[in-house]
Amino acid sequence: MDQQQIMEILAKILESQNEFRQSQDSMSREINAMSQDFNSKQDSMSQDINAMNLDFNSKHDSISRDFNSKLHSMSNTLEKLALSIEHDIIVKISALYDSREVQKDHNARVDETLDRIEKKLEVLQLETSSLRRIK
Repeated sequence: MDQQQIMEILAKILESQNEFRQSQDSMSREINAMSQDFNSKQDSMSQDINAMNLDFNSKHDSISRDFNSKLHSMSNTLEKLALSIEHDIIVKISALYDSREVQKDHNARVDETLDRIEKKLEVLQLETSSLRRIK
């Protein structure tokens, strides 16, 4: 091999090396562009996720407040209803008790009256039977 062939081979190697560097530089620029695009999209997605988290937290807080408010309202209503029922039952039981006492007193008077009538009837029967004997 002579010197000229070696120089040609070296020139081809140098040319291949330059093409390789250009290709590498081109790929490096594409990778940088893709990296920037990826970072941009990642930042955009992070912002979207943060916005969605804020919206979710806001809605969660709103729902929680509404739920607690309604639960408190229902609890108050239930307490009022329980007190109302308790009051009504006490009044009705008291009225039944009073009515029972009145009925008891009335029954006692009726019993006394019946006892007096029975005694009078016995006396009348005795008088009638003695009058029948006399006739």
